Amino acid sequence: MDGTGTVTGAGPAGGGLGRRFWLLTAALWGFPAFCFWLGVGVLLGQFGEWEMQAKAAVLEKALGRYVDQARLPVRIGQVLEREYRAVVGRPSAEVAPWLAGMNRRYPEGLIAWHVFDGKGRLLTPCSQRHRPVLERLFRSIREPWDAWRPESVKEVFLPLEGTWLDSPVTLAVRLRGQPGQVREVLPAGTRESSFPDWAWFMAEPGARPGNVGGLLCLIRSSRLPLRDLLRESAPLAGEPGVGVGFFSPDEGIFELPQLLAAEAGPRFIGQSRARVEARFPFEGFLVETRPFEDRFVLAAVTPLPEERPGILLLVFLPYALLSFTFLRRLADALRSGHPVRLPLGWKLGLLFVLGLVLPLAVSGSLAGVYLSEKAGQIREEALREGTRELDRLDAGFDLHLAEMERLLAQTCAATGAARLSEQGWKDFLGGLEERFLMDRHFLIASTGRLVDLNMQDQPVELLAKQGLPWKERVALVDLWVRRGWTQSHFPLAEFLHPGVWTNARTSTLGRRQREMVRVLSAFTSLIIDRVDGAAGLSNGRNRPSLHAMAVGAISEDPIFPLARSAHSNLGEMRLVESPSDRGYYYTDVIRGADGRGQYCLFTRHTLYTLQAPYLEGYFRNLPPRPGISLVVIGREKGCSPVFPDDEAETPFAGLVDHLRDSGATTLVQDAGGPDGDSLVIVRKAAHLRENFLCLAIGGSHLAARLRPFRTGCLALVATTTLLAFLLALVLWQRLVWPVGDLVEALAAMRERKLGFRLPPRPADELGRLCEAFNNALAALRDMEVAAVVQARLLPPGPVEVGPFLVGGRNLMTSAVGGDYFDLIPLGEGRLGVVLGDVSGHGVAAALVTAMAKGSFSVLLPHFAGTPDALLHKVNGQFLGLLHKKKMMTCLLGILDTAADPPRLVMGCAGQCSPVLVPAEGEPTVVDLPSQPLGVIARARFQVREIPLVGTAMVWYSDGLIEAQNERQEPVGYAMFSRLAAQACREGKGDPIGALFQAVREFTGPVPWADDATALFIIPRAWIRDGCGNQAPRV
Repeated sequence: MDGTGTVTGAGPAGGGLGRRFWLLTAALWGFPAFCFWLGVGVLLGQFGEWEMQAKAAVLEKALGRYVDQARLPVRIGQVLEREYRAVVGRPSAEVAPWLAGMNRRYPEGLIAWHVFDGKGRLLTPCSQRHRPVLERLFRSIREPWDAWRPESVKEVFLPLEGTWLDSPVTLAVRLRGQPGQVREVLPAGTRESSFPDWAWFMAEPGARPGNVGGLLCLIRSSRLPLRDLLRESAPLAGEPGVGVGFFSPDEGIFELPQLLAAEAGPRFIGQSRARVEARFPFEGFLVETRPFEDRFVLAAVTPLPEERPGILLLVFLPYALLSFTFLRRLADALRSGHPVRLPLGWKLGLLFVLGLVLPLAVSGSLAGVYLSEKAGQIREEALREGTRELDRLDAGFDLHLAEMERLLAQTCAATGAARLSEQGWKDFLGGLEERFLMDRHFLIASTGRLVDLNMQDQPVELLAKQGLPWKERVALVDLWVRRGWTQSHFPLAEFLHPGVWTNARTSTLGRRQREMVRVLSAFTSLIIDRVDGAAGLSNGRNRPSLHAMAVGAISEDPIFPLARSAHSNLGEMRLVESPSDRGYYYTDVIRGADGRGQYCLFTRHTLYTLQAPYLEGYFRNLPPRPGISLVVIGREKGCSPVFPDDEAETPFAGLVDHLRDSGATTLVQDAGGPDGDSLVIVRKAAHLRENFLCLAIGGSHLAARLRPFRTGCLALVATTTLLAFLLALVLWQRLVWPVGDLVEALAAMRERKLGFRLPPRPADELGRLCEAFNNALAALRDMEVAAVVQARLLPPGPVEVGPFLVGGRNLMTSAVGGDYFDLIPLGEGRLGVVLGDVSGHGVAAALVTAMAKGSFSVLLPHFAGTPDALLHKVNGQFLGLLHKKKMMTCLLGILDTAADPPRLVMGCAGQCSPVLVPAEGEPTVVDLPSQPLGVIARARFQVREIPLVGTAMVWYSDGLIEAQNERQEPVGYAMFSRLAAQACREGKGDPIGALFQAVREFTGPVPWADDATALFIIPRAWIRDGCGNQAPRV
């Protein structure tokens, strides 16, 4: 590429053609292609990521529907309602066949069916002893809360096909006001396979006596065909393009028939075994899994996003076509040498793209890739930090319990030294209860005497709301039960009807309380004896009673959690979990002044009374953190406390429900929020029992952590862009702008506006080039003057001499040149004719021609008869003045039209041989071998006399015969002779113009390398009527 924006080649003979082609291809096509496809790849990757996120959202929705459809209470409730609708209203005689059909249809022992008529009478077989209990139970379930009394149902054990149902009153509380809903009879974690843990009922208002009007079902979830239930639920949750199913990693079960083949099961299970609750690709599918009911894992699959080659094809085809066109033109330009000119606007655009757009695109793409990777790292780091924070919150509760143990032990040790009265002990225990929030305590002396007790079974939530009006309490109880509260009926009875379940401080001990005190009194003697014996102190008493020893033997039974805790963890806060109780127990011995055990203190703390102070203190000391939400939600849906406040539960409600229904312990998910996509972590607490720990790291927080990196990338891109812009500006000022001025200067040269001047530039290469252009323009202006002067040295036009017309034309390759011709009148019908060609071009050659004109003009009249003598004279002058630095070829002739016949005497000094053109026939070349002027002193010059009868003579310089066409073929003597003859005979009044036009047609657009001059001596008759149509006025 030259300075004018032209790509050129060296022609077919260029040895470095291939190397130049590949270098130019790499510079002009390779780098832009790399940047272009890099950007295409980044865009396609981003589109793929968006499509993957959309697929993941579809899978999440499908799994949510599957969980809803497969949720056991919901599905069983739908089945039971269908069966109930089939039997309701039928006469009692049809109950037995219907019941037999139900027992055949469902697994044995799964459901106990109890059918009632419109008055609540039992229609299914039952013992006479339990029939009235079941009927009272069903009527109690149907009545509203404001009409309920706890004594309406007796506390008895009900038979259920070989097992027993405990606490019908609690069952009535769980089902009242919720027909068609499957409710838990035993809370999760306390179930035993022999006991029914779910119950369901429906009643038809206005049913006739004797006809089916209600149905009560007691269900054992351990006998549910869970696999069949999941199989039936799968089609209800799927959608086109998404398949749902389940598998069991431990049992090797795999049922995902919609999209995956059965033989893929082992591979699928193997890959997902370590990836529970993970989203991962599998054999062309995107898979998302979720644990369900401890045994199974639910899975949703959908095909991975397609590669979409059509988009690439749409981009590639026009790109390939444009690239092929560009490279082909580049190769043609290099192979043939044709210039491929780039306009200045193209060059400016290319400079702008290479200097600004490409750096911006490349830096922006790299910054986008870096930020994407950094966002993933920040998310993983935030996930680890969030997990550690939940671990600290969970494990901190153990430290809280240890502090409680220490304070209780210090209090017991400090109190033992003081001698307190019985009222003093009660006051001490009252303060202890208020300080440590105990819901139950016993203080028993070493003699077995009960000093004080408190058995407060009411939760704090109920105590706080006992002042509400009656209707509000009824509505609140109904709401709690509908939301799944699993409290027993005793707190509800006390809440609705204060005084029914009385406090031990103000009423007589009940049967169950007396039995518990008796057991603890017996157990106290065992504990104190063991403690005193370990300290080497004898109490002087006899061996424990047989009753105390029997109590000690059964202390490991779960039904005695208080005794069990005291037996194994004396002086420690211990969590005891059993089917009937769950709480923290503390047992310690209070010693007297002599060091012997005097009293045994038994305390019970609910989970709430220990957890609430810890959580309140934790959240009170937690500094505000924008974008991060930490919430603790109780497992009892709708009625458990939420920390730090109830409103904080809303964003986590759905995820907590999913975790309640599944057997997983942790759920990590991206969830939308008001400040963008949040990272949500929900886990079941290991130490804060019965709670879910929830942490949401908002999109604003993640964005804030990413902001320094984004700012750095933006600064880098901005800096790169600014530097590129400054570089482009500098290149514009230092390169493009001066080049544009140079283009204007070239245009001024072409238009002969030689007064144009470039503005001054810095003293660099382009500045010096602009200065050189200004000097060149000034020189050209001077050359234009010189050209005018040189043109005035030439004859103004053709000259008529006798029957001949003599004229010439000079074509310079520059403003002034070295070709020269002259017509010098000699009188008496004679004309001196001179044609010279000075070596070189430019001003020096022009000065030599001026010198030659002066010499010939002065000397020719004196040497009119002897041309060779004149040539020797001029040769001597040249040698004396030029010292062989310049030479000149010359033809000198004297045309004598007065002679008969007219003749031309010629002398030649190395000039091209003239062409003699007859009126008909072939032209001939007059050969005159000789040496140029100014070369050697003793040069020999040929002189020849030629008669001109019906002939024409053409003189010419070597610029005409050496002119070449595109194939580098010169005109040559032979072709020029034919063209000269044709111009003389067919010139139509301008034979010189016809000759120059013929040579131009042969050479085409190729510029002539040398000055060209031609001179004709032609009969006037040829101009008037011989070969032309009309003779000009000369």
